[in-house]
Amino acid sequence: MAFTKKIKAESPDKYLKSAVRKGEDGQAQLARLAHVNALQEEVETGLQLCTTQVESSDASSLGTLPNSLQKTGTRLEYSDGVVLEGWKLSIYGLMQNASILSNVIASVTIPSVPGEGNEGYYLPFNITGIVKARDSVLGEVISAFQHGAELTNDSTGSTVQCDFLGIVENTTGAVVDFELRAVANGGNASTAEIFCQIEFLCYEGVIPTL
Repeated sequence: MAFTKKIKAESPDKYLKSAVRKGEDGQAQLARLAHVNALQEEVETGLQLCTTQVESSDASSLGTLPNSLQKTGTRLEYSDGVVLEGWKLSIYGLMQNASILSNVIASVTIPSVPGEGNEGYYLPFNITGIVKARDSVLGEVISAFQHGAELTNDSTGSTVQCDFLGIVENTTGAVVDFELRAVANGGNASTAEIFCQIEFLCYEGVIPTL
């Protein structure tokens, strides 16, 4: 479960051989340089799993967040040796003057473990997020991603709670559609920005794509 591994003394030393092959020996102490670089790669891999990093093709002035998918450090190992690994899907939706937000879909392709025919398999693990609305008196209102989160009532300018807020999923073969959905209380036309992250587990070695 550790992110990094201790480097053992070996003969022949795989790190020294790699450094010489890449022409990285220079005038530095070859063993020290090769082993430090190897440790850096291990640490970098661990840090990548512990952080959220999103790159957007949109300009910052738009203030939107793109859908994204990245690996996490979550790992589940069963007693029979089966291992599941975590992936985190980020979804952004803008609800504008509507009582229902739908059709905000992130389609993820989850391939099968070779020879097992289990494409599309995942295990939901965690979901988090926020809802950002505006109240004419209070100003910006930020709620947790859950039923009852506050939306802007476009008729009154005050906030109104949502009756439902969550992810509706539909799987066809290897393609899993994660749909962000919100329903305003009383059918009120509402506005809000919604951002959620759902973490799910796939079989070890399976790499889902967005």
